[in-house]
Amino acid sequence: MKSLMKILSRYVLSAAATAIILLIINFTVLTVWLYQSASEYGKNYTVAQMAEELTESDGIYSLSESVANELKNKQQWAMLIDEKGSVAWSTNLPSDVPHNYKLTDVAGLSRWYLKDYPVKVWQHEKGLFVVGSPKKQHVEDWSGTSYEIGEQFRDPHTHAINSESYYRCITRHNLRIPAVFGFKKTNHRH
Repeated sequence: MKSLMKILSRYVLSAAATAIILLIINFTVLTVWLYQSASEYGKNYTVAQMAEELTESDGIYSLSESVANELKNKQQWAMLIDEKGSVAWSTNLPSDVPHNYKLTDVAGLSRWYLKDYPVKVWQHEKGLFVVGSPKKQHVEDWSGTSYEIGEQFRDPHTHAINSESYYRCITRHNLRIPAVFGFKKTNHRH
């Protein structure tokens, strides 16, 4: 009986030791992976943080280097619309984005798009700070969940989003979240 207890206790101890070693290995791998991911992608700024990094001195605006690099790496652009509706400052602004806005244009920005560019806006002390992404591969619903746009909603020649077919699909199927018929949920967030 003592030999059976001895065998059983050795088995339990070796199983526990194996489990602890596996936990240590998993924790180490997870830590290394998280560290590499964080260093690879850098700081992920929100629009509010980006707006705070835009400063003005003697009428000249400047954006911190880290935010400017993030905009460049994500192929994004940014602008500051002053109280008169003019673009007071911009970086990487596409040529087809207007430089003057009426109140109705600014209201349209709250619908998350400007000239088919997905945009996010934030109030800045000198006006309205706008960050735009490339004409696009994804849309976001009200919760910030991002969806990739399927090819059936793109013009085959320009690859731009065909908003008419997108709208018909959404209304025909009474959809609130564009998660079907060409929209694939992604982990991409702004």
